[in-house]
Amino acid sequence: MPADTGMEKPTASPIAGAPASASHTPDKPRSASEHRKSSKPIMEKRRRARINESLGQLKMLILDALKKD
Repeated sequence: MPADTGMEKPTASPIAGAPASASHTPDKPRSASEHRKSSKPIMEKRRRARINESLGQLKMLILDALKKD
């Protein structure tokens, strides 16, 4: 397992939840609900990645504890 530096991989957008590309026209601002809808898949992907990382850590802790018993 590689050492964790605590840094997330950089995303296409420097601001979490911000759209990675300018798909909307600049003269029409996005509403809050449109922004939430567009950022939901990104947020869900990050949430699932955090869960999977935590499950991996938990697995290692349990396996190590079982070996000591």
